[in-house]
Amino acid sequence: LDPGPADRAYTEGYLAQPLIMAHGRVLDGHLSGVLTLDFEGLTLERGQLNMGAYGEGYADRRHPHTYLHEAVAIASGAFWRFGVSLAGGKGFVPFGTDDPMTRPFAAYPVNHHLAQILERYVVIAAASAGPLTLEGATFNGDEPPSPGAPPDASRFGDSWAARATVTPHPLVEVEGSFAS
Repeated sequence: LDPGPADRAYTEGYLAQPLIMAHGRVLDGHLSGVLTLDFEGLTLERGQLNMGAYGEGYADRRHPHTYLHEAVAIASGAFWRFGVSLAGGKGFVPFGTDDPMTRPFAAYPVNHHLAQILERYVVIAAASAGPLTLEGATFNGDEPPSPGAPPDASRFGDSWAARATVTPHPLVEVEGSFAS
């Protein structure tokens, strides 16, 4: 990192974002699952150097994510003219941007959870019709304190989020979300 604090240069080497991801579908895609294992807890013991970042006890470093990053089961189908789904497990809350690839390819200058709320026990209901998708979720609001720690199950349901997405054209997407 150059320039760093006190006009010092910092050089470090580590493996960031070592992941194993699995996706599966059965029953013509009406039942699916996502599993993501993240090994940053082994490769980023001190976190990833990123000035101005914070979270989980790390200052100026992006914290390593939990080993079980995501494990979600999804049931989906159609009801009248609506696409509907119900998902649950440990995963991403419908808040901020749905797809991280639609955000600028850069590290956040502050806690990245301002753009996504992840690694939570969550239940999500969604409905879509034409260009509009509505999502609502309840989840636990605590932050996992370390890569090996699970979310605090006793806090499940203490937080909620809602997101609306409009896609008027395949190249245009507008999202708005709120969480408490």
